[in-house]
Amino acid sequence: MTWALLLSLLVKSSLIAGAGLAYWGPDRPRPILWLAIDDGRGARLVNSQQLNVVKPLASRGTERGLSFGLPSGTAVEQAAVQTIWAQNPAPMQPLTERYGNQTQLLGRLYRAEGGAGWTADWVLSRAGNELSRWSFTDPSPQRAIASGADGAADAIARLDAVAANVGEPTRQVVRVAGLGGSDDFLRAMGYLQTLPVVRELVVLEATPDSLRLQLDLAVGAEAFANFIAAGDTLSADPASPAETTPTFRLR
Repeated sequence: MTWALLLSLLVKSSLIAGAGLAYWGPDRPRPILWLAIDDGRGARLVNSQQLNVVKPLASRGTERGLSFGLPSGTAVEQAAVQTIWAQNPAPMQPLTERYGNQTQLLGRLYRAEGGAGWTADWVLSRAGNELSRWSFTDPSPQRAIASGADGAADAIARLDAVAANVGEPTRQVVRVAGLGGSDDFLRAMGYLQTLPVVRELVVLEATPDSLRLQLDLAVGAEAFANFIAAGDTLSADPASPAETTPTFRLR
């Protein structure tokens, strides 16, 4: 993981924590996609050699933070197309496990009733447990295929999301140093007041080059310091003793 991505995740998790929401971390499954398509010539399995067919689902999955694997299309897998069509996940589980995976998405795509567009039916399961079923109809077969990504991401996020570990809400007195005038005072105050983890800010003392503030935080002191480090407005003063009021300098 790059440092830029780590900072991005830290900022996002802090924003989520400040809103009191659960957080879906980066450790996510990669479901095996078992997709059968019937365009009037009988159901057939989409395999790893047909990536263009599932590109709409893969692209939407990337937007939702989820990637999918495709089967290679062996004779055994091709013979299982009717099981996929029947939306029966249990018999497909051993085939999914051959790919070192426990999570699978079974889908079938066919002409909607009356020929008005396409319908995609989906069932998501993990380790033999069904997580969700949903259907989607659209004039575009590409959008119908893409609907598998949203349903899968929603179901997995509901199951795997956890509360961000950002410590207990606290009140903390901090010092902001390195201020050179009214513009710097306004920039520092404006930045802190817009942070989602700062619920309230009170000025305790103002000097020509610094501010002493009391912050009502939605997170713990350590998480707040990490949040500041992820931004580009303030930085921790390395010369500030650990036992004194935490000091941040304006960049």
